[in-house]
Amino acid sequence: MRLFREASVRVFVHATEDEEKVKGALLSLLPPGSGLVKGSLRGHFGNPILTLDARITDPGKVEEMWGAVLRGLPREQLRELLEGLEERMEGCTLYLRLDKQLASQGRISLTEGGDAIHVRLRAEWISPSPQEEIRRQLLEAEKAEK
Repeated sequence: MRLFREASVRVFVHATEDEEKVKGALLSLLPPGSGLVKGSLRGHFGNPILTLDARITDPGKVEEMWGAVLRGLPREQLRELLEGLEERMEGCTLYLRLDKQLASQGRISLTEGGDAIHVRLRAEWISPSPQEEIRRQLLEAEKAEK
């Protein structure tokens, strides 16, 4: 049974950043063949901000991405995610912020900062709860050798 059925990923590209580098960081987290939608915003002072969005609706691809996150996170961050799971979930949706700079180096790391890759994973409703299944998978990943 698959845990997640859909994922949305968004990153902001500021005028001072290299769009291709940020795009590469985002694509490094996504399953092959994922498409990006580009948008534009204006900052508080009128500065241009580019958005890059991906939506993955194939549950198999979403699970592939989730597995890569679990394998890529350092053990202490798996523990941090496990301990703070309630704060990162709303209903069946898990919210993550991944470090944009480290992703551009091929590394996966959680961050609390705003300069992040924003990930939203929507879980299937499973019994007893999606949260318990996520907790089980995090514990499993934490026990696996890195």
